[in-house]
Amino acid sequence: MGERFPLQGEARLIGTSSTHVFLYWPANGRTEVLADQAVARMERLPRRRPSVAEDAAR
Repeated sequence: MGERFPLQGEARLIGTSSTHVFLYWPANGRTEVLADQAVARMERLPRRRPSVAEDAAR
């Protein structure tokens, strides 16, 4: 059951309940609800640092 490899792309964790995990996939605008038993592993990605140009634009 489940995927052998991590899903491609980045999902954002919206929240959790006692039995479900709520994810948002910004690339396609999809929201997904997973049973907590279906989640084998979650990884936190390092926070993206703004580039010098993005910093200057602020």
